[in-house]
Amino acid sequence: MDIPMRNTSTYLRATLLAATLASALSLAGCAAALVGAAAAGTTGAVIGSDSRTIDKIAYDDVIERNAIDILKSNADIYNGSNFSVTVVSMSGKLVAYGQTTESAYLESCLEKMRKLDYVRAVHDYVERRGRLSVGEISTDAYITSKIKGLLLFSEKINSGRFKICTDDARVFMLGFVNRDEAARAVNQVLTIDGVKKVYTLFDYMDVEPVMEQRSQQPAAQVISGATGAPSATAAPASYRASGSNVDNGGAAIVDDGGLLAPAASY
Repeated sequence: MDIPMRNTSTYLRATLLAATLASALSLAGCAAALVGAAAAGTTGAVIGSDSRTIDKIAYDDVIERNAIDILKSNADIYNGSNFSVTVVSMSGKLVAYGQTTESAYLESCLEKMRKLDYVRAVHDYVERRGRLSVGEISTDAYITSKIKGLLLFSEKINSGRFKICTDDARVFMLGFVNRDEAARAVNQVLTIDGVKKVYTLFDYMDVEPVMEQRSQQPAAQVISGATGAPSATAAPASYRASGSNVDNGGAAIVDDGGLLAPAASY
């Protein structure tokens, strides 16, 4: 079944207009103010503390919406008791996570997602198993809220640059960040009891991610990590929250390009 994809260009124009209006109406110093539009040009502007440009934010929004539309293409499966899958996108890095026993359908969806405009890679972290229990879902919600609170009040971390998702006690960390604040953020996650694995799917500010239309690039790669990625590493003892000697003692750190070095103590 062909899925009608949302029009990225139309959505981008609407997002740019909304951001410009928000800038005009906001007070000086407001966290949602539009920054740098005059100097950097419209698509080079950045909203609030999010380090992505407005066009990348709009592209990620459309990617997520189109990916969800793909998952919903078979309503019987999507709404069934054996399918609980969602997605998040950051700078064109699309992460699918959740649980399902409908493996063939999921894989067909992932194949369609890899062909979406502006998707750089599809990370498959969907567990091939039944849905989580209510208790497990509640624990995941607690872990996510705890992490967001820690990042918000942590020193030398710009919390608005991070997207945090938790599923089955696996924490997925995405963002366009600098390397030191990424390490600091990982340190904070490792202080939280109950976290099994930490997936660091960051893009770093010293390498600008390039998002292109599909006609300009081949279909994105699907990277599977649902059954355990080979780069999973037990958290080293040197990983500590800044100023603290507490860690959860059990989480493994999993990333897509080399283990983060511990952040320096201040």
